[in-house]
Amino acid sequence: MIADLRYFIAEALTSMSRNRAVSALSIGTIAVALTLLGAFLYFSTNLSAQISRWGSEVQVQVYLLDGLDAAALAAVRGRLESDPAVERIEHVPKEEALARFRSYFADLADLPDALGTNPLPASFEVRLKEGRRGPAEVEAFAAALRGQPGVEDVHYDTAWVERLHSLSAVAASAGYLLGGVLLIAATFTTSNVIRLALLSRRDEIEILRLVGATRAFIRGPFLMEGLLQGTLGGLLALAFLGGLHLTIHRAGGANPFLSLLTERFLGGSQAAAVAVGGGTMGLAGAFLAVRKFLGRHV
Repeated sequence: MIADLRYFIAEALTSMSRNRAVSALSIGTIAVALTLLGAFLYFSTNLSAQISRWGSEVQVQVYLLDGLDAAALAAVRGRLESDPAVERIEHVPKEEALARFRSYFADLADLPDALGTNPLPASFEVRLKEGRRGPAEVEAFAAALRGQPGVEDVHYDTAWVERLHSLSAVAASAGYLLGGVLLIAATFTTSNVIRLALLSRRDEIEILRLVGATRAFIRGPFLMEGLLQGTLGGLLALAFLGGLHLTIHRAGGANPFLSLLTERFLGGSQAAAVAVGGGTMGLAGAFLAVRKFLGRHV
Protein backbone atom coordinates (compact mmCIF):
# COMPACT_ATOMS: atom_id res chain seq x y z
CA MET A 1 0.00 0.00 0.00
CA ILE A 2 2.73 2.49 0.95
CA ALA A 3 4.75 1.55 -2.12
CA ASP A 4 1.71 2.10 -4.35
CA LEU A 5 1.08 5.47 -2.72
CA ARG A 6 4.67 6.54 -3.33
CA TYR A 7 4.32 5.45 -6.95
CA PHE A 8 1.11 7.45 -7.36
CA ILE A 9 2.70 10.59 -5.90
CA ALA A 10 5.85 10.23 -8.01
CA GLU A 11 3.87 9.72 -11.20
CA ALA A 12 1.55 12.62 -10.40
CA LEU A 13 4.46 14.99 -9.77
CA THR A 14 6.13 13.83 -12.99
CA SER A 15 2.95 14.49 -14.97
CA MET A 16 2.51 17.92 -13.40
CA SER A 17 6.12 18.78 -14.19
CA ARG A 18 5.69 17.59 -17.76
CA ASN A 19 2.54 19.67 -18.23
CA ARG A 20 3.45 22.74 -16.20
CA ALA A 21 1.29 25.23 -18.07
CA VAL A 22 -1.98 23.33 -17.91
CA SER A 23 -1.29 22.20 -14.33
CA ALA A 24 -0.70 25.83 -13.35
CA LEU A 25 -3.99 26.74 -15.02
CA SER A 26 -5.84 24.12 -13.00
CA ILE A 27 -4.19 25.15 -9.72
CA GLY A 28 -4.79 28.83 -10.44
CA THR A 29 -8.45 28.31 -11.31
CA ILE A 30 -9.05 26.42 -8.06
CA ALA A 31 -7.12 29.07 -6.13
CA VAL A 32 -9.21 31.91 -7.59
CA ALA A 33 -12.49 30.13 -6.84
CA LEU A 34 -11.49 29.32 -3.26
CA THR A 35 -10.04 32.79 -2.70
CA LEU A 36 -13.33 34.41 -3.66
CA LEU A 37 -15.33 31.96 -1.55
CA GLY A 38 -12.90 32.32 1.36
CA ALA A 39 -13.01 36.13 1.14
CA PHE A 40 -16.79 36.16 1.46
CA LEU A 41 -16.52 33.73 4.37
CA TYR A 42 -13.84 35.91 5.98
CA PHE A 43 -15.74 39.18 5.67
CA SER A 44 -19.17 37.75 6.50
CA THR A 45 -17.84 35.96 9.60
CA ASN A 46 -16.31 39.18 10.94
CA LEU A 47 -19.40 41.21 10.09
CA SER A 48 -21.75 38.68 11.69
CA ALA A 49 -19.65 38.63 14.85
CA GLN A 50 -19.75 42.43 15.05
CA ILE A 51 -23.49 42.56 14.40
CA SER A 52 -24.00 40.04 17.20
CA ARG A 53 -22.00 42.26 19.54
CA TRP A 54 -24.08 45.28 18.52
CA GLY A 55 -27.23 43.25 19.09
CA SER A 56 -26.07 42.29 22.58
CA GLU A 57 -25.73 45.97 23.44
CA VAL A 58 -29.34 46.79 22.60
CA GLN A 59 -31.11 48.02 25.75
CA VAL A 60 -34.73 48.46 26.67
CA GLN A 61 -35.57 51.91 28.02
CA VAL A 62 -38.37 51.84 30.58
CA TYR A 63 -39.56 55.43 31.03
CA LEU A 64 -41.21 56.24 34.35
CA LEU A 65 -44.12 58.50 35.21
CA ASP A 66 -43.18 61.81 36.79
CA GLY A 67 -43.62 62.15 40.52
CA LEU A 68 -43.21 58.51 41.50
CA ASP A 69 -42.61 58.09 45.22
CA ALA A 70 -39.99 55.74 46.64
CA ALA A 71 -42.47 52.90 47.09
CA ALA A 72 -43.72 53.07 43.48
CA LEU A 73 -40.17 53.28 42.17
CA ALA A 74 -39.17 50.25 44.25
CA ALA A 75 -42.20 48.35 42.91
CA VAL A 76 -41.13 48.94 39.30
CA ARG A 77 -37.56 47.95 40.14
CA GLY A 78 -38.78 44.79 41.87
CA ARG A 79 -40.90 43.91 38.83
CA LEU A 80 -37.85 44.20 36.58
CA GLU A 81 -35.48 42.35 38.90
CA SER A 82 -37.89 39.43 39.22
CA ASP A 83 -38.15 38.96 35.45
CA PRO A 84 -36.02 35.94 34.36
CA ALA A 85 -35.15 37.68 31.08
CA VAL A 86 -33.39 40.59 32.79
CA GLU A 87 -29.62 40.50 33.17
CA ARG A 88 -28.97 44.01 34.52
CA ILE A 89 -30.89 47.20 35.26
CA GLU A 90 -29.71 50.73 35.88
CA HIS A 91 -31.82 53.57 37.26
CA VAL A 92 -31.39 56.89 35.43
CA PRO A 93 -32.87 59.79 37.46
CA LYS A 94 -34.24 62.87 35.71
CA GLU A 95 -31.11 64.86 36.62
CA GLU A 96 -28.79 62.29 35.04
CA ALA A 97 -31.00 62.10 31.95
CA LEU A 98 -30.67 65.87 31.60
CA ALA A 99 -26.90 65.70 32.04
CA ARG A 100 -26.68 63.04 29.33
CA PHE A 101 -28.82 65.13 27.00
CA ARG A 102 -26.52 68.11 27.41
CA SER A 103 -23.48 65.91 26.86
CA TYR A 104 -24.85 64.28 23.72
CA PHE A 105 -26.43 67.41 22.21
CA ALA A 106 -24.16 70.29 23.11
CA ASP A 107 -25.89 72.63 20.66
CA LEU A 108 -29.20 72.14 22.49
CA ALA A 109 -27.78 72.24 26.01
CA ASP A 110 -29.65 75.49 26.84
CA LEU A 111 -33.04 74.23 25.67
CA PRO A 112 -34.20 72.84 29.08
CA ASP A 113 -33.31 76.20 30.69
CA ALA A 114 -35.43 77.99 28.11
CA LEU A 115 -38.33 75.68 28.93
CA GLY A 116 -37.90 76.40 32.61
CA THR A 117 -38.21 72.72 33.53
CA ASN A 118 -36.58 69.35 32.97
CA PRO A 119 -38.76 67.62 30.37
CA LEU A 120 -36.84 64.33 30.46
CA PRO A 121 -38.35 61.44 32.41
CA ALA A 122 -36.53 59.16 34.79
CA SER A 123 -36.01 55.67 33.46
CA PHE A 124 -34.59 52.20 33.94
CA GLU A 125 -32.08 50.95 31.38
CA VAL A 126 -32.60 47.20 31.06
CA ARG A 127 -30.14 44.76 29.53
CA LEU A 128 -31.64 41.38 28.70
CA LYS A 129 -29.89 38.04 29.06
CA GLU A 130 -28.21 36.33 26.13
CA GLY A 131 -30.78 34.30 24.25
CA ARG A 132 -33.50 36.81 25.18
CA ARG A 133 -32.31 39.62 22.89
CA GLY A 134 -34.05 38.64 19.67
CA PRO A 135 -36.77 40.93 18.25
CA ALA A 136 -39.60 38.65 19.33
CA GLU A 137 -38.27 38.29 22.89
CA VAL A 138 -37.64 42.03 23.25
CA GLU A 139 -41.12 42.88 21.95
CA ALA A 140 -42.73 40.40 24.35
CA PHE A 141 -40.77 41.88 27.24
CA ALA A 142 -41.75 45.44 26.30
CA ALA A 143 -45.40 44.51 25.80
CA ALA A 144 -45.53 42.98 29.27
CA LEU A 145 -44.24 46.22 30.81
CA ARG A 146 -46.44 48.69 28.97
CA GLY A 147 -49.34 49.74 31.09
CA GLN A 148 -47.75 48.57 34.33
CA PRO A 149 -48.17 50.93 37.30
CA GLY A 150 -45.50 53.63 37.26
CA VAL A 151 -44.42 52.94 33.63
CA GLU A 152 -45.09 55.68 31.08
CA ASP A 153 -43.54 54.08 28.01
CA VAL A 154 -41.09 51.39 26.87
CA HIS A 155 -38.67 51.97 24.03
CA TYR A 156 -36.16 49.77 22.24
CA ASP A 157 -34.57 49.59 18.81
CA THR A 158 -33.52 46.26 17.31
CA ALA A 159 -34.70 47.00 13.76
CA TRP A 160 -31.33 48.37 12.62
CA VAL A 161 -29.55 45.25 13.88
CA GLU A 162 -31.97 43.02 12.00
CA ARG A 163 -31.52 45.08 8.84
CA LEU A 164 -27.76 44.61 9.11
CA HIS A 165 -28.25 40.86 9.61
CA SER A 166 -30.42 40.71 6.49
CA LEU A 167 -27.96 42.72 4.43
CA SER A 168 -25.08 40.53 5.59
CA ALA A 169 -27.02 37.36 4.74
CA VAL A 170 -27.87 38.61 1.23
CA ALA A 171 -24.26 39.61 0.53
CA ALA A 172 -22.95 36.27 1.82
CA SER A 173 -25.50 34.31 -0.25
CA ALA A 174 -24.51 36.19 -3.40
CA GLY A 175 -20.83 35.51 -2.70
CA TYR A 176 -21.40 31.82 -2.04
CA LEU A 177 -23.46 31.50 -5.22
CA LEU A 178 -20.74 33.12 -7.31
CA GLY A 179 -18.09 31.07 -5.52
CA GLY A 180 -20.07 27.89 -6.17
CA VAL A 181 -20.21 28.63 -9.90
CA LEU A 182 -16.44 29.16 -9.92
CA LEU A 183 -15.90 25.94 -7.98
CA ILE A 184 -17.81 23.98 -10.62
CA ALA A 185 -15.79 25.68 -13.35
CA ALA A 186 -12.55 24.87 -11.50
CA THR A 187 -13.57 21.22 -11.14
CA PHE A 188 -14.14 20.88 -14.87
CA THR A 189 -10.87 22.68 -15.59
CA THR A 190 -9.04 20.12 -13.48
CA SER A 191 -10.94 17.35 -15.26
CA ASN A 192 -9.75 18.61 -18.63
CA VAL A 193 -6.16 18.88 -17.40
CA ILE A 194 -6.24 15.27 -16.21
CA ARG A 195 -7.70 14.20 -19.55
CA LEU A 196 -4.69 15.75 -21.29
CA ALA A 197 -2.45 13.72 -19.01
CA LEU A 198 -4.42 10.59 -19.86
CA LEU A 199 -4.10 11.28 -23.58
CA SER A 200 -0.36 11.72 -23.32
CA ARG A 201 -0.02 8.34 -21.57
CA ARG A 202 -2.44 6.23 -23.59
CA ASP A 203 0.23 3.75 -24.67
CA GLU A 204 1.51 3.33 -21.13
CA ILE A 205 -2.03 2.78 -19.85
CA GLU A 206 -2.65 0.14 -22.53
CA ILE A 207 0.53 -1.72 -21.55
CA LEU A 208 -0.49 -1.67 -17.90
CA ARG A 209 -3.86 -3.14 -18.83
CA LEU A 210 -2.21 -5.92 -20.86
CA VAL A 211 0.09 -6.95 -18.03
CA GLY A 212 -2.85 -7.20 -15.63
CA ALA A 213 -2.59 -4.00 -13.60
CA THR A 214 -5.63 -3.38 -11.39
CA ARG A 215 -8.06 -0.53 -11.99
CA ALA A 216 -6.94 1.19 -8.80
CA PHE A 217 -3.29 0.99 -9.84
CA ILE A 218 -4.00 2.55 -13.25
CA ARG A 219 -6.30 5.25 -11.92
CA GLY A 220 -4.22 6.07 -8.83
CA PRO A 221 -1.63 8.43 -10.38
CA PHE A 222 -4.30 10.52 -12.13
CA LEU A 223 -6.51 10.76 -9.06
CA MET A 224 -3.43 11.73 -7.05
CA GLU A 225 -2.59 14.41 -9.61
CA GLY A 226 -6.03 15.95 -9.26
CA LEU A 227 -5.78 15.77 -5.46
CA LEU A 228 -2.37 17.48 -5.48
CA GLN A 229 -3.51 20.20 -7.87
CA GLY A 230 -6.61 20.91 -5.79
CA THR A 231 -4.69 20.94 -2.50
CA LEU A 232 -2.07 23.30 -3.92
CA GLY A 233 -4.86 25.54 -5.17
CA GLY A 234 -6.43 25.55 -1.69
CA LEU A 235 -3.11 26.35 0.00
CA LEU A 236 -2.47 29.12 -2.53
CA ALA A 237 -5.91 30.59 -1.76
CA LEU A 238 -5.15 30.50 1.98
CA ALA A 239 -1.82 32.23 1.39
CA PHE A 240 -3.51 34.97 -0.64
CA LEU A 241 -6.24 35.41 1.98
CA GLY A 242 -3.61 35.60 4.71
CA GLY A 243 -1.75 38.30 2.81
CA LEU A 244 -5.01 40.15 2.22
CA HIS A 245 -5.80 39.98 5.94
CA LEU A 246 -2.41 41.37 6.95
CA THR A 247 -2.53 44.13 4.33
CA ILE A 248 -6.06 45.29 5.12
CA HIS A 249 -5.60 44.89 8.87
CA ARG A 250 -2.58 47.20 8.82
CA ALA A 251 -4.53 49.80 6.88
CA GLY A 252 -7.71 49.26 8.89
CA GLY A 253 -6.79 51.78 11.59
CA ALA A 254 -7.66 54.63 9.25
CA ASN A 255 -11.05 53.11 8.45
CA PRO A 256 -13.10 51.87 11.44
CA PHE A 257 -15.57 49.93 9.29
CA LEU A 258 -12.75 48.16 7.45
CA SER A 259 -11.20 47.33 10.78
CA LEU A 260 -14.42 45.65 11.88
CA LEU A 261 -14.48 43.49 8.75
CA THR A 262 -10.91 42.29 9.25
CA GLU A 263 -10.75 41.80 13.01
CA ARG A 264 -10.10 38.07 12.84
CA PHE A 265 -8.75 35.73 10.18
CA LEU A 266 -10.47 32.48 9.29
CA GLY A 267 -10.69 30.00 12.15
CA GLY A 268 -8.73 26.77 12.09
CA SER A 269 -11.69 24.70 10.89
CA GLN A 270 -12.53 27.25 8.20
CA ALA A 271 -8.95 27.38 6.93
CA ALA A 272 -8.82 23.58 6.90
CA ALA A 273 -12.10 23.53 4.96
CA VAL A 274 -10.56 25.75 2.26
CA ALA A 275 -7.56 23.43 1.86
CA VAL A 276 -9.65 20.25 2.01
CA GLY A 277 -12.18 21.80 -0.34
CA GLY A 278 -9.44 22.40 -2.89
CA GLY A 279 -8.27 18.81 -2.65
CA THR A 280 -11.84 17.56 -2.97
CA MET A 281 -12.42 19.67 -6.07
CA GLY A 282 -9.24 18.41 -7.69
CA LEU A 283 -10.07 14.81 -6.82
CA ALA A 284 -13.60 15.17 -8.18
CA GLY A 285 -12.30 16.63 -11.45
CA ALA A 286 -9.76 13.82 -11.80
CA PHE A 287 -12.41 11.20 -11.09
CA LEU A 288 -14.64 12.63 -13.82
CA ALA A 289 -11.78 12.55 -16.32
CA VAL A 290 -10.65 9.03 -15.41
CA ARG A 291 -14.19 7.66 -15.48
CA LYS A 292 -14.95 9.19 -18.88
CA PHE A 293 -11.60 8.39 -20.50
CA LEU A 294 -10.87 4.93 -19.16
CA GLY A 295 -14.43 3.69 -18.92
CA ARG A 296 -15.99 1.46 -16.35
CA HIS A 297 -13.67 -1.45 -17.01
CA VAL A 298 -10.43 0.23 -15.90
